Amino acid sequence: MSDQLVIALCVLLQTEAETQASLGIIGCVALYALGLGLYFAEIFLPSGGIIFVGATLCVGYAIWQMFEIQPWAGGACLAVTAVYLFVLVRWGIRRLSMAGNLGQETSTGSDVLAAGELVGSQGETETALRPAGVARFAGVSYDVVSNGDFLEAGARVVVADVSGNRIVVRLASVEPDDSQVTP
Repeated sequence: MSDQLVIALCVLLQTEAETQASLGIIGCVALYALGLGLYFAEIFLPSGGIIFVGATLCVGYAIWQMFEIQPWAGGACLAVTAVYLFVLVRWGIRRLSMAGNLGQETSTGSDVLAAGELVGSQGETETALRPAGVARFAGVSYDVVSNGDFLEAGARVVVADVSGNRIVVRLASVEPDDSQVTP
């Protein structure tokens, strides 16, 4: 009699464990929808793939449970997931890509555009140029590069060339003042 009671208790406990382990159709659909939503969120939230792993676990477990309940439902969910991920990746790449019209503005800043007018201007170095440093022209400081010479701070320089955002200067030649010239 006690053997039969133990067997009946084991069968009852196993049936209860199987019932609790199975999500049921509502739970599977909810978990599946959560996983698809997490795939969508992965596009917009930088998580280093953590959201993707969670989504894959949710969808994978839901599909596995669907196969346990109804094999055709599991197959349908698998097909829907493949199509959903294909569309989501194509849409996400297009949405997040840099392929857009940047407008009419150039990528060169106004200070670099204005520096093009400095060719031939004289100024003074604010820092030593070894060979790069800072020089002041008409009251405005610019990052400059010497033409290869090392120049000390306070040296008189002339803008030799401007290309892109690079301003090349050379040491200004010393011109005698008219007051120091003797007739």
